[in-house]
Amino acid sequence: MDERLDFEILNLDNVIAHVLYDYESRRLTVDNYGESYMDSTILGLAEPTMDSIYAWFEGRCFPRTRVDCDFLLKSIGLSEYAPYNIVRKTHGVLFDDRYWIRFIDEPHLKWVDVDPRQRSGSHVNK
Repeated sequence: MDERLDFEILNLDNVIAHVLYDYESRRLTVDNYGESYMDSTILGLAEPTMDSIYAWFEGRCFPRTRVDCDFLLKSIGLSEYAPYNIVRKTHGVLFDDRYWIRFIDEPHLKWVDVDPRQRSGSHVNK
């Protein structure tokens, strides 16, 4: 595992939060930049914890109980249901909103690259 968990939450291409967790020091830093109420409370709590962040990751995944869960996991190259691993592959994109996750190692990624509405073949989850 990486020494740090470092990612941004975006609404379209607007960064609304930056989350950094250092596993060694166990320090969590969340910087909110959202201007709307929805954006500023995206993680659901005024003071998020790692438990709430991992729960938020799971909320950005397809349900564990979905009938075709194993098929979906296999289609993104995974063999078990692990929310962090799923959002690393799917960027936490849901069809019914425009929020998504960009990890520190993918700084040039844009909404057009992860938008499930795009049918151009440029989808990231190849």
